[in-house]
Amino acid sequence: MTSMFYKLTIVILGLTIVPVSSLEIDDTENKFLSNPQGSLLDTESPYYDPHFNPEDANLFFPNTPSIGVPLEKVHDSPAAENSEMSRVPARNADNQLKTKAPFRSPFTTNEDSVIIQFLPELSVDRFLTVYPSLKYKMQGNVSIGAFKAVFGNFDRRFVRLLAYSNLVLDISRDVNVRISNVQSDSPRHLARVSRNEKLRINGPHDYLYDRSAGSGVDVYVFDTGIYKEHPSFENRTQFGIDFTGEGAGDRNGHGTFIAGVIGSNTHGVAKKANLIDIKVIGASGKGKLSHILLGIDYVIRRKQASNRPAVINMSFTSVRNNIFNRAVQSLLSMDIPVVTGAGNQDTSACRMSPGSVPGVLVVGAFDDRTETVATFSNWGQCVDGFAPGVDVDSLDSRGPGFVQFSGTSVSSAIGTGLVAYFLGMGDQGWGAVHTILALRLHGQLTPQSFLFRPSTPNLILYNDAGEPLW
Repeated sequence: MTSMFYKLTIVILGLTIVPVSSLEIDDTENKFLSNPQGSLLDTESPYYDPHFNPEDANLFFPNTPSIGVPLEKVHDSPAAENSEMSRVPARNADNQLKTKAPFRSPFTTNEDSVIIQFLPELSVDRFLTVYPSLKYKMQGNVSIGAFKAVFGNFDRRFVRLLAYSNLVLDISRDVNVRISNVQSDSPRHLARVSRNEKLRINGPHDYLYDRSAGSGVDVYVFDTGIYKEHPSFENRTQFGIDFTGEGAGDRNGHGTFIAGVIGSNTHGVAKKANLIDIKVIGASGKGKLSHILLGIDYVIRRKQASNRPAVINMSFTSVRNNIFNRAVQSLLSMDIPVVTGAGNQDTSACRMSPGSVPGVLVVGAFDDRTETVATFSNWGQCVDGFAPGVDVDSLDSRGPGFVQFSGTSVSSAIGTGLVAYFLGMGDQGWGAVHTILALRLHGQLTPQSFLFRPSTPNLILYNDAGEPLW
């Protein structure tokens, strides 16, 4: 006869005897000791634990229709087929709970900074009611349309358990994003984006543009901050929010440079646009994905309050990340354009986020002096077109002067400026991106620069030039 242990629980009116299986449970929902059956996960999975049995996890969450079965018995049934969260999980003919296979995520420590995306039909409060232990180390949450997530420093074993939950769509490490520069020690970029032919070496380099110049458009610059005192901004910058802890200003220089390319009066594509500082990257040039998600949430609320045309510039990349991509997809579903650089790794832009999201305007870099794709620029079918990105001039964050940068961050800023430009001319939301795609110049970059860059379009972004006004 199988032995059975009993746990004694004292209640107010007497003594209750509660049977417990041979799995010994302590006083927290994500701790368990012995499991003679061993793990049923793939041993190569980051979730693998020889002492982990997902089927026994139901002891921790008896009212959750989502935890634990052998992988060969998995049914990919959607969670919350009805919205009654207290429903007892269904069982199949083999008496196995229906759930999904765990997804992979690269955890390496007992506690990690993690983002957990859950079903859109759940509120944050309802999700935390089901998994209350998340409350204690949760650092924040975001709701971006259909995208909902919590993030914080959570126990690795508990996160492994959540991988089996049909209430959880995905789990990701709170990865770093990095600004992408190749720094070196006029604005040809403006002349080239307003011309349908190669620039003459000795000029003239007039910039041709419509008088509207992005007037009335809010550009949200996700970056290292903006040095708003630079005279070329003409008091059109606003401090939005800081997630780095550094406060207002720009200790790196990248954000000021990018904002200058987007909308300064001397180097900007959209010279009358409003530039709003969303500071998600610190002085080191690194930022956290969770801060970007919070920034997106902030922009949505501000956009809804102002009802003004808007575009977001993200001049940074990370390795392709599903949670990052889904958040951006939700943003696009609200008809807020997003522009990003292709990246500076000389690889496929489809390997990066947010550039792998359909609908994001992805801009690669070319050298407008040689009409060749920049040696560092990412490429491939996810690139929508190219803009100048080699030795481009813009604003200095240390004073009223100017500096030079190279990188697809610069190209992204040109693309963002063009979106703001066409929004200012009356396009609505993604319609401005559609205009840019329709106006691209075909076949003007040197064909040899596309060697070993398969499926890359030979296209240059173009503003359809008005008359020279400066």
